[in-house]
Amino acid sequence: MAEPQWKRIASDLAQRIREGEFQPGSYLPHRDQLRQEYGGVATNTIAAAARALTEQLLIRRVANKGLLVLDPQPAIVNVPLNVLAHGRLWRLSCQLAGAVGDMTVTDVERGPASPDVAELLDLRTGDEVVTRVRRATIDGATIRLDRAVYPADLVKDSALTRPATIDTGAGVALAGLGHAPARIARATVWTRPSTSQEAAQLTLPRGAHVLLAECVALDNDGRAVELLRIVTNPQRVRIQTVDAPFPPAW
Repeated sequence: MAEPQWKRIASDLAQRIREGEFQPGSYLPHRDQLRQEYGGVATNTIAAAARALTEQLLIRRVANKGLLVLDPQPAIVNVPLNVLAHGRLWRLSCQLAGAVGDMTVTDVERGPASPDVAELLDLRTGDEVVTRVRRATIDGATIRLDRAVYPADLVKDSALTRPATIDTGAGVALAGLGHAPARIARATVWTRPSTSQEAAQLTLPRGAHVLLAECVALDNDGRAVELLRIVTNPQRVRIQTVDAPFPPAW
């Protein structure tokens, strides 16, 4: 049985991307140009080939611009879960992987703890918590979505309750409150299909798998001081669960 045209075109374009004919950051030729280049194939044939390349994370569609070529061998960042995540650590991890990373706080939410959050933070369901919503990028592309949750009574009137453009790190703020994190009580990593919102935010094909991590940090008195939840692109991030003391620099 003959190979479908769209698959043959997708394979050829993928090879051209990997061989450097189409450089990361450039755009593939317009679909009409591609149609003619591949013998006057139908528009939906080119569309099917583009979907295949998108699923391989070789291109992504940019509204009003076209099909952006992605790095076929992107930097992979190692994320340790034995330290509280924050912008400086993320930027250093990206630098070690040969990429430029950044982390920003996009929102600070207050609300009642759900049953699962209450259990992990040793609270009662409905107790108030503060959640810092963060977005981490590599070379400007969103790679990771974080939600860092704190007991509201613990961080009352601290910097953790206030929005900030740049994430400065919870470890320092908690140390200032007398609750410096000492160890991770629980660290879990798993995968699942992305939601439509996650796929859109991480620029993944709809339904593509995401990598998730969840960890709880305790202070020296054994109190749960942070619940961190991460959703990330598994093609760009590795999660490391290391049972080690917190480096004092963080």
